Amino acid sequence: MLTKLVRGGFPALIFSTLAGAALAGDIVVPPPPPPPPPPPPPVSLDPLLSVNVSTNELVRLNPLSGAQTVVGTIRNGTQAYDVRNPDLAYLNGTVYALDTDPLGTGRSELLGIDPATAEIVSRVSVRLSGAEVPLAEGLAAINGQLWIGFRPAADAYLSNRLGRLALDGAITGVLNYTTSGADFDGLGDNGAALLSVDGQVTAGGAIDKLYTLDSSSVYYNLMTSIEKSGFDGVNDVATFQGRQYLIDGSGRLDAFNAADGSLSSTAIGSALYGITTPEPATAAGMLLALLMRRR
Repeated sequence: MLTKLVRGGFPALIFSTLAGAALAGDIVVPPPPPPPPPPPPPVSLDPLLSVNVSTNELVRLNPLSGAQTVVGTIRNGTQAYDVRNPDLAYLNGTVYALDTDPLGTGRSELLGIDPATAEIVSRVSVRLSGAEVPLAEGLAAINGQLWIGFRPAADAYLSNRLGRLALDGAITGVLNYTTSGADFDGLGDNGAALLSVDGQVTAGGAIDKLYTLDSSSVYYNLMTSIEKSGFDGVNDVATFQGRQYLIDGSGRLDAFNAADGSLSSTAIGSALYGITTPEPATAAGMLLALLMRRR
């Protein structure tokens, strides 16, 4: 019977087992438990995305705190990818970048970039009626549709056409803004309409301008001039919490006041090109995806 007692009141079976093990030297001390895994890297809640063209890194920016977080080096497979002055848009969980090289290859590409890893997930040439487009500078997403500002001819300076851009790189529904003097250096949106920046870079310091666009007709409305001493070459615009943010000619992020055209006195970053932010409806989903990827 297992409960038979011996000296000291211990069960006989347990006593004899322990004694035998001690005599045989078979008592094994269990190893300590393994250390807990390191905590996952913090998930960035910085709302704006840009590209550092000096390091070819996708970065996150927080305009309120000034924080910058490197997502990673933009790469195609295992190879780092040299991005040339991109314009950015965010659509359906993917960052899209226009990569244009009018004076080199004479072609433009649409890159799809994973916002959590900076890996290129798609890459197509931008085409109009089957022909490659040499200059494409503006890219925006509104109401689930990509829009592109481009120039179909071999003109390295003016992007004065606006069209719908499919994910396979095909442009349709072209609007011609030539007579209005438009130059779509960068496209964005304010949630209701497309925005365009005309980043004039001249020796005389011409004033850059921000426009609203009516994509149903050729309507180009001056929203405001951008007033800041020495501020030339704005290249993109994005809207976050009702406020516009611009990338200036020095590659920095500036907060913009649409009421008077002024910019914040404190700029963030360096060598930045292109700016975008997730659509409000998808921001929570993107955060969840980032959390799941780090589990």
